Formats: sequence, C-alpha cells, structure tokens
Amino acid sequence: MTPAEPHGPRRGAIYRKPDLLVVHPTHESVQGVALAGSPVLRVPLPATDAEIGETIRRALAGWRHDVPQPMHGPTFGEEFLGVAGFGSWEALQDGALYCVFHEDGGSLCFEPWAKSTGESYEGFGAAQEIVASASPPDAIGAAAMRALARAR
Repeated sequence: MTPAEPHGPRRGAIYRKPDLLVVHPTHESVQGVALAGSPVLRVPLPATDAEIGETIRRALAGWRHDVPQPMHGPTFGEEFLGVAGFGSWEALQDGALYCVFHEDGGSLCFEPWAKSTGESYEGFGAAQEIVASASPPDAIGAAAMRALARAR
C-alpha cells in the first residue's frame, strides 16, 4: 500500500522536448483538482533509462494531496513554468510529447497522451506501459520512454 492510497494514486506527467524531459508530480488540491506542481525536474537528453527512472521516483516522492486551490488568472502557473525553464504553456507544449503516470498499488502505469486543440493534451486510448513500482530505475525509465514514443 502506498502512502497516497487514502487520497488516490500518486500521479505525475512528463513533457518530452527534443533535448529535454520535464517531469513533475500532479498534486491533488484540497478541493480534489489535479494541479501540476513541484518538484519540477529537468532531464537533459540523451539520458539513461536509470536517470529517467530516478527522476520519476523523485517526482512521485514529492506528490501531495493537500495543496491549496490556486486562483486562476494571468499569473497562474508562472512558478511552475519558470522552474521548468519556459516562459509560457505554449512554449513548453510546442513540439512536446506528453504522458501521464500514476502509481496504483504495486504498479507504475505510463499512458501516452495526444495534443488536442488549444493548450492541452488528452488520452486517446493508447496502451499503457506498466511496471512494478519496485522495479529498478532503468525499467521505470524504459517504460516511460516507450509510452512517450507512442504519444502524439
């Protein structure tokens, strides 16, 4: 049983730019809303599967279920984008592949998503990559990269 199970599975996401991965947890606000948050971890590419797997574990370790609900407005997400190294959501998402991941029980699941209209991504029914949560970092990183290879 993971520490997050009383509040749901720990979640995160990965943006893949041509020369960089941006990995982060997707926190749960006190109102139950999913929010991209810290730690925002940058992995220059190329990177080993083990480096990627360790980064994913660090993102999951930072997951929280009790973050305050932010107010939407012109500054929403600025801190996240600044740490990620991008000036806007458009700059982060331009040309980026995306997958979400979650740890549920003893499994870590990676789901490729597709760019939709506007500034968002959505699931499109692609097969998930699933590994045991206790897998070595290289197996976790390889699963994430296989999922990103199927993202659109």
